[in-house]
Amino acid sequence: MRYLSVSALGVMAVAAALILSACGTAPHPAGPSRTEIILDSCVVAVGGSERLDRLMVIHTVDSIVVAVMPGMTEAWWVREPFMGLSVTEAGPVRQEMLIVGDSVWTVDRNGHLTPGGVEARDELVLSRMTVFYDYLTDTSLVTVGPDTLLDSLSVVPLTLTGETEVVFYYSRETWLPVLMTAKTMGLQILSTPDDYMEVQGITTASTTVSVIEMLGQEIASRNILTEFDVPVPDSLFVLTAGAADWELTESGREYPFSLDQEHIFMQGEVNGVPVTILLDSGAGATVMDSSLAAELGLETTGSLPARGVAGTEEFSFARVGEYSAAGATVRGQNLAVMPLADIFYPATGHHIDLILGYDFLSRFVAKIDYGSETISLFDPAEFSVDLFEGDILEATRSMSLLSINAVLEDSIPVTLLLDTGAGGCIHLTGSFFEKHPDFLDGRPTFGTMVQGVGGVEDIEGFRVGSITLGDFRVPGGLCSSFEGTEVFDAYDGIVGTGILSRFVLYLDYSRDQVLLEPSSLFTEGLPENLTGLGLEIAGDHLLVGTVVIGSAADAAGILEGDTLVAVDGVEVGPEDLPGMRKMMPSTPGMEIVVTVVRKGDRHDLPLTATPLVP
Repeated sequence: MRYLSVSALGVMAVAAALILSACGTAPHPAGPSRTEIILDSCVVAVGGSERLDRLMVIHTVDSIVVAVMPGMTEAWWVREPFMGLSVTEAGPVRQEMLIVGDSVWTVDRNGHLTPGGVEARDELVLSRMTVFYDYLTDTSLVTVGPDTLLDSLSVVPLTLTGETEVVFYYSRETWLPVLMTAKTMGLQILSTPDDYMEVQGITTASTTVSVIEMLGQEIASRNILTEFDVPVPDSLFVLTAGAADWELTESGREYPFSLDQEHIFMQGEVNGVPVTILLDSGAGATVMDSSLAAELGLETTGSLPARGVAGTEEFSFARVGEYSAAGATVRGQNLAVMPLADIFYPATGHHIDLILGYDFLSRFVAKIDYGSETISLFDPAEFSVDLFEGDILEATRSMSLLSINAVLEDSIPVTLLLDTGAGGCIHLTGSFFEKHPDFLDGRPTFGTMVQGVGGVEDIEGFRVGSITLGDFRVPGGLCSSFEGTEVFDAYDGIVGTGILSRFVLYLDYSRDQVLLEPSSLFTEGLPENLTGLGLEIAGDHLLVGTVVIGSAADAAGILEGDTLVAVDGVEVGPEDLPGMRKMMPSTPGMEIVVTVVRKGDRHDLPLTATPLVP
C-alpha cells in the first residue's frame, strides 16, 4: 500500500511527499491470537512472509496532482542499514527528505538544506515502522481494534503503537488496506489506496487519493514505476544544498526598521522595485502581495490554503528573480503570493508588499534590537556566541517556525511559538486552557479581536503576572486567549512583540536556538493600550472598528462605527493610522479629547486613559 505523508511548509503551505507502506509476517507459535490471525491474513494478501522477508530495497516513481499542479515523486528505501530518500516536485515546489539511521534532513523548495524539524522526525519514526512491513510482523508495533463498518464494508482498524493518530483500515474481504487516517499539524488526512496490482510477487496499490478535509485539499497519485530489490545507485543517499542563493553586503551591519503597532516594518526591493516589508518569524514562508506580482509581470501557479490565526487564505506561487532587505539579497526564489494589501491595509495603514518569513530568516542569524529599532543579519557559518552575554534558549523547529519553552507566573511551563509578526504579549491557545481550565478564574477579562491571515477572530483579553524566558523574568502584561486553528493545538500559545520587544533577539535557525539579551525596553516594555479603541481604514475615513466594553473609550461615549476626525484638536485621517499610538495616552490618568463624526454630527469626547484590566 502506498499513502501520502503530508508535511508543512509552515502556517503558509502544505506539500506532499510519498512514502511506501505494506505488510508482512513471521511464524507464530501454536494457538495464535486474534491479532496474529489478522496479521497473517494481511501477509498472505500482500505476498507471503517468505517474499517479504527477502525484501531489501524499494523504489517507486509516481505522478501526482497537488492544487491543480501536476508533478512527480520518487522514493528509495533500503532496509539495512535503514535509509530513505523522497523527492517531490509539483509546479514550482520541490521538496526533498533524506533519512539515514536516526538522522533526517530536508531540502526545501528553494534549495535550503536543514536538519528535519518535528514533522520530518515524526515521519522518520513512522517510516521505520511501516516501509518494510514491520508494523505487521511485530505485534508490539500495532493494536488491532474490533471489526467495524466503513461505507458498508467490513474492516479491521490497526493503530500504530505510539502513533495513535495513525490508523490503517484493512478489508476483511481482501485483507488489503482501504483507508489510512492520520493527523499532522492538527489536520486530519484521509488516504485511500486503490487499483491493487502485483509487482515481483508483492501486491501494491497503483493509485492513492489523500484528502485534507479541513483545507478542502486533495492530493492524487498514480504509480508509474514500482520495483523491489534493485541495485541502489552509488551516492544516492546524499542531500546537498542548492547553489548559493544569497549574499550579504556586510555581516552584522545594522539596518533601521520602524516598530509600528507592535509590528516590524522595513524597506527593501523586489526585482529592483522598492517595497514595504513586514518581518514575521510566524510566517512559514516568505509571501508577496498579489498586486505586486501582477505589476512585475510574474506568472503565478497553483492554489493552496494558508492556515493563519483566524482561518484559511488561498495562495499561489511565483518565481522571483531577487529580493533584498537589511543588506541581504536572495535570488531565484519561489514565493507564496496572496493579496497582502487587501488583508492588512485596513488594520495597519501600511501597503505591505512582502512578508519576510522562514524562507528569508532561516538563511541567516537575525539580530533584532527592538530598543534601537535595528536589524542585523549574520552569515551562520561565521556567527559566534563566544562574546554573547545573554541567555541561549534551545528552540524547536516545526512548520518552519521556532518554538521555545517558558514559564508563566513562576509555575506553569508552556511551549510558545515565537512570532515577531504578532502584536500583544502572549496569546494562549485552546489546548492550554484544556490543560489549565481554571487559569482565568478570578481574573478580569475583556473582549476584543485579532487580525491575521484568514480573517478576524474574537479573542478574550486578560493580564498575566509574569513570564520567564531562560534566566529572564519580565511582566506578562496584557495577554489573550484564542481558538485559532488545529495547527496551534501542539502549542500552549504564541509569544509576541509585547514580550519580545524587551530583548535584543537573535534567531538562529541553523542551530535551532534563540539568543536573548536585554534591550533598552527591558524594564518598561512597550506602552499598553489604555483607550480600548480599535481603528481601521474604510475608504477615505478612519473608522472606529472596535470599542472594548468597560474601557476608557467606552466610558467616553465613543461608539463602533464612529469616524475619528481629530485627537486633541489635530485633524487625522487614514494616512495617520501608522503611528497613531503616539497620539494616544501612554500613562493612566492622561486625558485627551477625541473628536468623532456620528450620523453627520461632530462630537468632542473627553477620554481619560485607563488600563483595560487591573
